[in-house]
Amino acid sequence: MPAPTSSRSTAYRAVAADLRALVTDGGYGQDQPLPTEMDLAQRYGVCRQTVRRAFLDLVNEGLVYRVAGRGTFVRPAEAHYRQTFSSVDDLLRLREQTEMRIVTGLHRAPAPERAASGWSGRYSWRLDFVRSHQGTAFCHTRVWLPPALGERLTSHPDLVHAGTTATHTIIGLIEAQGFHINHAVQATTARAADAEEAEVLGCAEGSPLLEFRRTYLDDTDTAIEHAESLFLPAHYTHTVALSRRGHAVDEASTSGGTA
Repeated sequence: MPAPTSSRSTAYRAVAADLRALVTDGGYGQDQPLPTEMDLAQRYGVCRQTVRRAFLDLVNEGLVYRVAGRGTFVRPAEAHYRQTFSSVDDLLRLREQTEMRIVTGLHRAPAPERAASGWSGRYSWRLDFVRSHQGTAFCHTRVWLPPALGERLTSHPDLVHAGTTATHTIIGLIEAQGFHINHAVQATTARAADAEEAEVLGCAEGSPLLEFRRTYLDDTDTAIEHAESLFLPAHYTHTVALSRRGHAVDEASTSGGTA
């Protein structure tokens, strides 16, 4: 007979607390994997699902990261980076601790079909870049801009040449041009990395990626940027708190630790 829900919840919290203490007390080195789910399940006399849930708590807290086929590792303290995204203002603050490296400079390209914008179906300006923290890439972003705005930004020296690094955010540069971003609409999905994405993110082709498609709109609900960002799952956590009355609070965070 399965254990009562309350018992399973207590067990997972106990396992998580023990693992948390081992990690924070320096019980495991940076390159030393933590015990496997099977080993911990046998040690604590619980099912693997209980251990997996405990590990998930530590991943969400930014204490450990998981590598498929290798195991779970302690995230170095100096590499801890946790940025919460719950507003456009939070996204603007990405410039404070991260940098972007241009993969493909700003150039004319067809407008993205998925963009909910008045310029869909016409040409646009496109820019590809990788965002990193302390040298660790955690996000690959493709940005499309409407014609007039893209042309204005072609004069910005940090957006034109591949290999250029800067601490800007594109939305910050847009607002510096006198535009005001009122809100953004976001859709989330998952897919496998293609060869180009695998190369720039340092993962294997076919690795799972989280994709966030975000369209930014101004005060008149006109789209002024469409961005598609790909995150390595080891560097990103999406948390939703659901209330009994149907209200939700979203919190997305990214960590730039070594993986």
